[in-house]
Amino acid sequence: MTPEQEEHLKWVEEFFTERVEPKYRQGQLEHGGDLWKKDGLIDMAIEEAIDLMVYLPTLKEQLKLRGNGAGRKVICVDLDGTLCYGESWTPENVMIAEPKQEIIDKINILYEKNFIVIYTARRDDLIPATLEWLRRNNVRYHAFSNQKIGADQYIDDKVIRESEVK
Repeated sequence: MTPEQEEHLKWVEEFFTERVEPKYRQGQLEHGGDLWKKDGLIDMAIEEAIDLMVYLPTLKEQLKLRGNGAGRKVICVDLDGTLCYGESWTPENVMIAEPKQEIIDKINILYEKNFIVIYTARRDDLIPATLEWLRRNNVRYHAFSNQKIGADQYIDDKVIRESEVK
């Protein structure tokens, strides 16, 4: 690897070393480590987690250093109430959530010339089911986060503009 790639790897390792232990401890308190026992779910979740761990901080750093690219906007799109009707707080509800196809079609068009980040307030344990729902409903996106990140625009059903605050 190049020296720049080695330096980036070191940065990624440090970034996650600071975050893994507190997250693990929180998970143990919340669910005691007794996760679903569904074939293939664990392997899929591990692969998705590794992808997210590398891609999101790398993307954030690259956008900060280089700008967001030739006219492309970073557009964060909320899930519950925006891409689907209602809210989903269990794996079962996630999988049966009714898609808002008209919005999904518009996001898929935006995908062609922008950088789409799907973001949600859903808990970590819902990420595998959420990613599967996005695949099944043909939602096109470049990144996924269950934390709000910086963007040029947000598409969200619960937005209130500053001028609307009373």
